[in-house]
Amino acid sequence: MAVTVAQPVPFPSGRAARPSSAVVVRPAASTASSPPNRTSRTSTHPPMFATRTARILVVEDHDFMRRSYKTFFQLEDDIEVEWMVATGAEAQAVLRDNRPDLAVVDMDLPDMDGSDVIQTCRSVDPAIPALVVSGHNQTEVINRALTAGAQGYVIK
Repeated sequence: MAVTVAQPVPFPSGRAARPSSAVVVRPAASTASSPPNRTSRTSTHPPMFATRTARILVVEDHDFMRRSYKTFFQLEDDIEVEWMVATGAEAQAVLRDNRPDLAVVDMDLPDMDGSDVIQTCRSVDPAIPALVVSGHNQTEVINRALTAGAQGYVIK
């Protein structure tokens, strides 16, 4: 695959967007008549869940982010976003009647803190892992999520 190297692009203020030693590597312009099929769900690696499809609960108050998670997880054949909810109360209702294989939880929900959803996951079934994806990078917020039982914390 041929690549092109792009130079850092300066901000309007004149300072470089990246350190001068950094470069961005991009694929060279394709000579093919049509773009590659990026909607194919054919994976090039072994399945993550060999016996069945993993079912995911997404708890995120922003519709765009919920749809983005769904699109991202659809790239894998063995992962399915089964529930997408916008509030902690909706998440708790899902957890009362269902057992997802993973809960992806935002810390900022309109009706409660994400740590409350995580605690519900832990009380319903301690085997349900919770992954927090949040814009908060403060230590106290991260510690609150991990103390509630989250297995991981990713900053948006």
